[in-house]
Amino acid sequence: HNQLMRDSYVTPESVKNALLGKEEEANTIISFFTQHNDQYKKKVEAGEATPKTYSRYELTKLRLTDFLKDEYRVSDLPIRQINKVFIENFYLYIIKNHDCSPNTAMKFIQRFRTVVNFAQGTGLITADPFANYKLKFEYIERGYLDKDEISRICNKDFASKRLEQ
Repeated sequence: HNQLMRDSYVTPESVKNALLGKEEEANTIISFFTQHNDQYKKKVEAGEATPKTYSRYELTKLRLTDFLKDEYRVSDLPIRQINKVFIENFYLYIIKNHDCSPNTAMKFIQRFRTVVNFAQGTGLITADPFANYKLKFEYIERGYLDKDEISRICNKDFASKRLEQ
């Protein structure tokens, strides 16, 4: 009853799902991520976003799906169960299971945060699970090319015309 009242609307299906212990489809992490990505794909088709960014959101959703299956033994969770511990565990999972650097793993968390903020914007969740989570990127000292390396690049014959540009 309290869960139904918290959702602010009651339908026969929501009552049935509550009695059976099922969450509403739109209130779960992966289903909402799918909804977000579908909307983002429309932006790509309209020329407002790049296909590469869309593919990164899809990869983030895939990593999150794998995380839920491996760590929680479920295919999806209610979006309200996202908290700081969940976020930290997802971050560590990406580093450990997908051989990513901390900065790459943090980019996955950053995209996940964007989707959670999108959920907040719809009113689906009220509290920000990222409120006490700071995105931390490590500074990487980048080396410079020396004259010999630049010369080799300039004199290289590339197989692709695109790379010659």
